[in-house]
Amino acid sequence: MLFRSVSQSRYHFQITPMNFPIIISVICILLLILLRFSAFDSTGSMSCKNFLGNNLLFITFAISVIVLFYSLQYQFTNPLTSFFVDRKNTLQRILISILFLIILLVLTFLMYSSQSRLLCFFFWILILFVFSLLLFPIFQSLQLNQNLLLTISIQLILLFSFFTFLGFTSPNLFNRTKIFPILLGILILLILSHLLSFFLLVTDKKESFLTVRRVLAIIGVALFSLFIWFDAGSLELTKKYCTSKNVNYMKSSFQLILDIVNLFINLFNAQN
Repeated sequence: MLFRSVSQSRYHFQITPMNFPIIISVICILLLILLRFSAFDSTGSMSCKNFLGNNLLFITFAISVIVLFYSLQYQFTNPLTSFFVDRKNTLQRILISILFLIILLVLTFLMYSSQSRLLCFFFWILILFVFSLLLFPIFQSLQLNQNLLLTISIQLILLFSFFTFLGFTSPNLFNRTKIFPILLGILILLILSHLLSFFLLVTDKKESFLTVRRVLAIIGVALFSLFIWFDAGSLELTKKYCTSKNVNYMKSSFQLILDIVNLFINLFNAQN
């Protein structure tokens, strides 16, 4: 993603597309080591100790894995760009996106229905890989506009930090039973609106499409910020029921990972 030169008085280190996967791999390994000592007990079973912190560690690890998958895909830029970013075939792009969304739904179902933590982790990694494929065109654009990348990254960190903190400290700020159907209804309407907006692109009404997409993206930013509060609050409310038998950080952190990915996409669409 972000390749730049870092210079100091005695050495010159350059982050390039070739060594970036190695750097992210080291980060992922360090996070895995940290997770081993934080989220697992001496017997190798998941521990409920530091439940909220471990979920945040899994989220950080998931984001690092998505970036790692992208950096590896970067080595195959030409075929992937022609496959995902070719704007000459809008219908193909729509069908590919729908296909990957179906794959995500299937993998998510398999992950949640899996009783084996190892198998659950396998599906979890596959989901992160599909996320990296879906985000590939956005990463490509941001790599060419690093100021936009910095802006979106700061906004994402600030929004996630604020609404996660709000969820942990005030999980019942709003009536959760009443607000969840409202958020879900807005999400369904937002998805349908996005699908309908593609007809503007198919009919070559590009300016109208971009305007509609920005409006929908702004609504999406507000919606997924509230989802972050809701899902962070769910973690806070359920941590007291955590036991070594039912704890599964891949499942418990997944909703927030999904919120972050969607928030990132909407921040990009709102500004690009």
